[in-house]
Amino acid sequence: MPEDQTQNPYDEMFSTGSLNPSELELYDRVAAAAAALGGGGKALDVGCGMGYMLQALERRGLSVHGLDFSDYAVQTSRRVVPNGEVVRGSAEDLPWPDASFDVVTCMGSLENFPRPEESLSEMRRVIKAAGRAFILLPNSHFIADFVNVLFYGTPKKNIQPIERFLSRVEWHEFLEKGGFEVVRTTAYNERRPITSPVHAAYSLIRPFIPLNLSYHFLFECTAR
Repeated sequence: MPEDQTQNPYDEMFSTGSLNPSELELYDRVAAAAAALGGGGKALDVGCGMGYMLQALERRGLSVHGLDFSDYAVQTSRRVVPNGEVVRGSAEDLPWPDASFDVVTCMGSLENFPRPEESLSEMRRVIKAAGRAFILLPNSHFIADFVNVLFYGTPKKNIQPIERFLSRVEWHEFLEKGGFEVVRTTAYNERRPITSPVHAAYSLIRPFIPLNLSYHFLFECTAR
């Protein structure tokens, strides 16, 4: 992304807490799955934000590397994982050689990149042939959005400068077109404080939301 279009908005969002992570439980689940592959290894988190995915991976014994285009996020990540490598850069031009990583994660960031196809191609380039990628992506048919429309007339989605939402099948096809094979897809439905009728209704249905109507999809992939 051009610096004048991205750095300042994201520095501000990270520094004011509007992008505070709500996925800490999910990060630990992904880190556990990555560690279960065996052999420790090197992990890269693309769009690492404040470093909490990196921290979860490091706790599981992986050597961690992260990239973000926000200076604020990079500096914070370096404090969170002082033994890791965190660099400022673009997901469309990852500064690592081919086949560098055993694990690549991208947790709710790919849909915000200007050229997600190029970013996905770069992730494919730097992952080893036997590596595993964990990619979290948002659903265009999240069940709570229908409830928001009922109450407010809008799904209330847009927070970041660029946001994309696709169905499970559309994201699956996008990932496979980008050189990955999806081996597992699971639902992620974040916990939310009950501050409105919509949140109250969501808390009741959350344990029963079908995969295709979930908030996000966690795609576990291998390189093709």
